Amino acid sequence: MAFVTYKDGAYQTSRITGPTHNFLALEFSDSVFEEPDVAVIVLPSIGDLGREKNNAQEVKTTVLGELIVLNDKFDTDYQIRKMKIVEDDTPSMHEYRILTHTLVKHFHALKKA
Repeated sequence: MAFVTYKDGAYQTSRITGPTHNFLALEFSDSVFEEPDVAVIVLPSIGDLGREKNNAQEVKTTVLGELIVLNDKFDTDYQIRKMKIVEDDTPSMHEYRILTHTLVKHFHALKKA
């Protein structure tokens, strides 16, 4: 079960499975952009664990791709203004798709309520 919190205008969640860990925060926008200019804020790690750094552009592409799929599924046009990731979280695009799904599904449920 994923927990979603709302802080500083963004919905956030994390996923920890054994040695892997990922955090994602999404700030949704009410505006529809022709070409979304989504800011990616890369948060510093807590301690120097010597892990591989996340590729912010790859995460952004993955998150926006999953958003397209979910907008089609929910027949919506949700937009993301900003996202936050942690620089040395596990660089797994599969995990970021799961986190995106969790946050968009939560946001969608709130909009329908």
